[in-house]
Amino acid sequence: ADACDPSGGVTHTPIPGCFGLPDLVIEGIDTASLRVVPATLGLEGTASVLVKNQGSAPSGGGFRVTLFRDADGNGAYDPTSEATFGTALHGELAAGGSSAVVVPLAGTVDFPGEFVSAFVDSERTVLESNETNNVRNTAPECRFVPPPRDWFKTRVKWSWSGSP
Repeated sequence: ADACDPSGGVTHTPIPGCFGLPDLVIEGIDTASLRVVPATLGLEGTASVLVKNQGSAPSGGGFRVTLFRDADGNGAYDPTSEATFGTALHGELAAGGSSAVVVPLAGTVDFPGEFVSAFVDSERTVLESNETNNVRNTAPECRFVPPPRDWFKTRVKWSWSGSP
């Protein structure tokens, strides 16, 4: 099988030289318009999902964006065991293009502030160069920022000079 053909088993890693395929990713999830009702833990409002096609071809049609609770924390969507909060259709997306889709949400969360996950092309209708980068959640990204070089300076405050 051709290395660029996902049916050849090489869908998990983008391959240099595989031109002509889209690659849909989620650049961000804005939940500023989402509210959790304290008494019921019910969701009200919408989330805006910023989708980008970082591939070299248009998506070739529309696709679905699904927001869900990743109950098992595996970064994948299982509609049989994980709560779906909402879905919306996105139209075709040009290569290199990005746009937001607003998804109305409903359902209940386990606690206020629970992370919400989004899955672009959740029905897998778009053949992509990388099918493993379609899920993202609202958790802040972790990154290490080293302290400044002079943040901790040692100095001798007192020392033992011996017994008299």
